[in-house]
Amino acid sequence: MRQINYKCVHMGEIKDIMAIYFEKQSVYIKDCGEAKLENVKLIQDTGLKDKHGHHIYEGSILRFRDTFYDKNMDDTYTTHNFGVVKYLNNRFTIMDFERSGAVMAMVREEANSILVDLLNTSEVAGHIYIGR
Repeated sequence: MRQINYKCVHMGEIKDIMAIYFEKQSVYIKDCGEAKLENVKLIQDTGLKDKHGHHIYEGSILRFRDTFYDKNMDDTYTTHNFGVVKYLNNRFTIMDFERSGAVMAMVREEANSILVDLLNTSEVAGHIYIGR
């Protein structure tokens, strides 16, 4: 069984959580101290890393290679696309694509093995909760 890891977004930065106190509705943040849950956003680790070894969290913005169809040229081309990692229906997925491409179609069909390969070959370009 995999360990579920969380971090939090606090004051515009992703921080390590040392403890979550549900009775007090607070978290203890490494190098910051205690903060109320209402003042932080908890983000869950997917358990996967990008191609540079960075952890992929819920809310990570991923940059990846994607294939697109150009109907004017009646041909396909490959370039970069962006999407956001979200937890939906008891699994991680990619949503909010910058453009509609082949990856979006595969994700909608719930091709999990393709999604895991995509996550492992993508790179974290930012995070939705810290504005990068």
